Amino acid sequence: MGWEAEVRSRACASGWTLHMDPLGIGIEFTDGDDAFWILPGEPMSTVAVDRDAVDVEHLLNTYVRVDALRRDVLHVLRYFAAERKVSLRREGRGSWSFEAHGTGSIDVGTSLTAAALQATDAATLLRDWWSGQIWFGKCPSPRLIARYLSQPPRETEFETGSPSQAEDADTGSIAQALVWLGVCKALDNPDALVDEASLRAAVEPTGRIGQTLVRLAERLPDARAHVEICTPGALQIEFSDGDDQFEVRTRSRALAARIADKGPEAVAEDLAARYRELDQQRGRALAAVRRAAGARGWKREDIGAPLLGVPEVTHLGGSCREVRFLPGRPLTKLLRGRSLPDALRAAFPDDADFADACVAQLEALDEGPEWSRGTLRPREVPAQPDLLVLTDDVIAEMDQRATESLRDWMRLKDTLYRYRDGRYHDAEVDTWSEGEAWVALAERRLGDEWVPADAVRVLLDAGDARGEAAARRHVESYEPHHEMDDADIEVAWRMRHEYPQIARRWFGPESDTDGYDYDGWRARLGDPVARWRLGGRSYEADDEPEVEVVRHWPAARQAALRADLLTWARTEHKFSPPAEGKLRLAAALGWGEVADALGENPFLLPGLLTIARRPDAFDEPGILMSGEILLDWSRLAPSPFLARLIATAATADLVGLAETAARRAVEINPSAGSGLTWALQAYGDMERNLRPILAIAWKRVRANEVAASEQGST
Repeated sequence: MGWEAEVRSRACASGWTLHMDPLGIGIEFTDGDDAFWILPGEPMSTVAVDRDAVDVEHLLNTYVRVDALRRDVLHVLRYFAAERKVSLRREGRGSWSFEAHGTGSIDVGTSLTAAALQATDAATLLRDWWSGQIWFGKCPSPRLIARYLSQPPRETEFETGSPSQAEDADTGSIAQALVWLGVCKALDNPDALVDEASLRAAVEPTGRIGQTLVRLAERLPDARAHVEICTPGALQIEFSDGDDQFEVRTRSRALAARIADKGPEAVAEDLAARYRELDQQRGRALAAVRRAAGARGWKREDIGAPLLGVPEVTHLGGSCREVRFLPGRPLTKLLRGRSLPDALRAAFPDDADFADACVAQLEALDEGPEWSRGTLRPREVPAQPDLLVLTDDVIAEMDQRATESLRDWMRLKDTLYRYRDGRYHDAEVDTWSEGEAWVALAERRLGDEWVPADAVRVLLDAGDARGEAAARRHVESYEPHHEMDDADIEVAWRMRHEYPQIARRWFGPESDTDGYDYDGWRARLGDPVARWRLGGRSYEADDEPEVEVVRHWPAARQAALRADLLTWARTEHKFSPPAEGKLRLAAALGWGEVADALGENPFLLPGLLTIARRPDAFDEPGILMSGEILLDWSRLAPSPFLARLIATAATADLVGLAETAARRAVEINPSAGSGLTWALQAYGDMERNLRPILAIAWKRVRANEVAASEQGST
């Protein structure tokens, strides 16, 4: 019986979960946060295993011992957190997050396993492992550990709720905001702050206005508040709905006169009453709007950038922006001196039907549903710009442009770093790319004090003996750290069998390169440990998962993702700049219909090739910021439509258009003029960076055209 069969037999009898790989076997620990990897001759193995002598009994005994130690440590960890009312949440295999007086993460994966391999008991393991964690307290004492271990396992593995929730409410109270008001006032006269007592005296609310604000805080203990930095002395008390604030100008003469006339108690009561009345009216109005919108299946989208001169506005609708709504200060103003029905009708002057629906919902007594939020596209489709017709002359000009651009690009020193980036250089697709040119780029770096790993792997791929020598020097003198790039990892991976002890510092359980930042590249190189960790990563609805993870998803889940990407391609309306990750994912998975659907999107060309005042995107032509999406598109579906888009972009005055957009923006918002010079310079840089990308994409569509022609002739 071979060692693999022996491990499988023992695992089946013990109920262990196995992960099979061509390099070996992983046995998942019972806590699910790490695995014990038996990978003969590989540095990723949890313990070093000789390829020719696999001691199964010793390995499985080690697994059982480490599993028990891990179980004890995590048992203690849960009790320790629960007693301190700290919330724990699993973020993925080997990673827990915590929330106490702040937030952080705990590595309960490979670092815990590495420490357990050296430990003999839970107390020793906790002491050694705890010191490497960003945690919320001192390591429990041996006596406390013993008490926790005497308790039964906790039924709830991860606690919900945290005392920080209550503390957070206090940190945003009016009383807390008054402290910041005092700090701002004290800084008006910094020379008087000579010691702690003078600072405390300066911050303390004093005088009749200070007394009024203290009384106001007592009357509204649950209200959240903050200080408006741009308006000195402005106290902003947030309404319960979070869309507006009740402003108290603490330095205004009118407030001082009212206090002098009525006294602090009366004015504080009056302010509190006005706040409560407006808060209640806003609550009823917004609940009515939510109910009316919910009845139509509408969602809410907030857009705008006030600092850039684009006012905030809310849109309601199903898939497009049906109704414009201003739930902030404009709604508060409408409620002053108007009845609720009149205020709602005034809030929707262009849609009397929806306004009536909102008024009808005022009779309901419940709070109404929460807002359903999402992205809504504009109701009107913008005019479509014309694309160049690909005549013989245009094609000849583009061929020449592309050849010259790529010739210049291949002379640039930094082009070397694009060698392994498949978006720029795919040896199977890019027929324009010659290996000699890449070797020439790498040769130029051999004289550097530190030869970059990108140059090393170019030479290794070319079978150049200088690559082997450079790779040895790299591995012997380079230590893994938290800011490496994929070239560093690949060189170490390729030399791992020649330098097994060094490679364990890169890929073993004590490695400093653990984490999702590097697991994606390690998985592409064939590392089963990285693939396993990626497979347990959790994703939010808007996240784009790693390609290596998707490849191992069940067919139904892949189909759902494919449908989501198609929906995005057909309905997305923001293309200045476009979202790059979704098409990148489709390209890596070979889902060409996503690119085809993108070409049919009526918002694509206006966003890429025209300028407009866009409240939720840049005004400039998005093509200047679309290099990545053009590269992915040209790899996935190098179509005639894409060829026309590339030719149009290559011959357009993109910089001139962008400059026009920028000057118009400054006319609307003069304060943005301070950044105009920088923006005008940036447009030129963007256009220069775009040239080789357009050339690469053009070469791909031309190669595809030739291939299709040859296939048709046969």
